[in-house]
Amino acid sequence: MKKTIALVLVAIMTLFMFTACNNAEDEVPTRVPGNNLVSPDVNLNDNPDLNINNSWSNNYYAMFTYYCPAQGYNTATVISERKTENCFIISNPMDGSFKYYVNNETGMEEYAVNPAKNIFNYVSHSGKNVANNINSMFKNVSMVTENFTKGPDVVYTGTETVADRNCWMYLQRTYTESGEVDQVAYIWIDAVYGFCSKCITYSGGDIVCSWELQDFSVGTVKDADITPDLSSYNFTQN
Repeated sequence: MKKTIALVLVAIMTLFMFTACNNAEDEVPTRVPGNNLVSPDVNLNDNPDLNINNSWSNNYYAMFTYYCPAQGYNTATVISERKTENCFIISNPMDGSFKYYVNNETGMEEYAVNPAKNIFNYVSHSGKNVANNINSMFKNVSMVTENFTKGPDVVYTGTETVADRNCWMYLQRTYTESGEVDQVAYIWIDAVYGFCSKCITYSGGDIVCSWELQDFSVGTVKDADITPDLSSYNFTQN
């Protein structure tokens, strides 16, 4: 059985939560430049320890692009997220679609708006709340385990900034049963919080999946920043 790249699997398994949003129009490259591969022997035993710190996930703003043809994301989709302990919104600013979650006295309300598909849904979740029951798409796709850098096929290649944040850079390879390289992933890990802020996975020279953080802030989001104007929508309750 072929090995798979854990970061990409997490991304694919969690995309269901963003079905209200459509793709944007920004194109992404689909081929690897000829000189883009890093030697597999570079700094093989020089992998710095990661600092996995999820404290940011209680109050943050993140905007990132996502590309994954296997999930219907054939162009780079712009995704924006804002979260507090009381409410959360994930949206596509290119087409106006979003999902909005907010706590109430008995649980949590969910609103889904997708003008392109004429979807305006409302769901009440009794006994649930944003802080404990909502896990963002960005947190899911960017999840990294503490032992990631200790993998035998993970190579530390240096440092670089993503969205003006310092990152560790890695190369990860997976193989077929016959020992040939199956997939190559370039991975950028945030040096402060330990999430994957950028990832590009190739197979046979083609991009399989990619995402990249564009903007990020922690501890600055207020409920008023999240609350959308729902007065112009006619919701159907599920």
